[in-house]
Amino acid sequence: MVEKIVNLMFDEYNIQAKLDKEHEEFYFPLWETISKITDCDNPKEYLENIINKERENGIEISINSRHVKNDLEEIEVINAKDLFRIVQIIPSPQAEPIKLWLAEKGLEGLDEIKDPELKISKVIDEYRQKGRSEEWISQKLESINNKNRLLSFFELGNPI
Repeated sequence: MVEKIVNLMFDEYNIQAKLDKEHEEFYFPLWETISKITDCDNPKEYLENIINKERENGIEISINSRHVKNDLEEIEVINAKDLFRIVQIIPSPQAEPIKLWLAEKGLEGLDEIKDPELKISKVIDEYRQKGRSEEWISQKLESINNKNRLLSFFELGNPI
């Protein structure tokens, strides 16, 4: 797994995620993350109890974790989608910053559906934050536009 380590800050605690570049997916250390957002000593038991309570209410929560080698030990990791689903059911003040962040991202997504130009502005701002020059950004956007026109030509048989 080709990876990049990313630190996500939520209020006073840090969650370390690994980006699997091959599959383009973030993975989080499951039990360490649950422990941080619940302040409990036994995250496995805690999570099992919440999942059982959800099951009693007719809601099925499934966790698709996998084991990966981390330095000298093997750890259980979970992808971002499953982690965020779990966070939604955790009744802990430590989970609130993540829940608020998820709500903000959901609202941003709805705003971008309403006004697609917001996505373009967001991409341009992110490139600027990464230190890209205006010329580089312009060339990148032109390259994306040209690629889309070429794909449209091959898919539809006519240029845009």
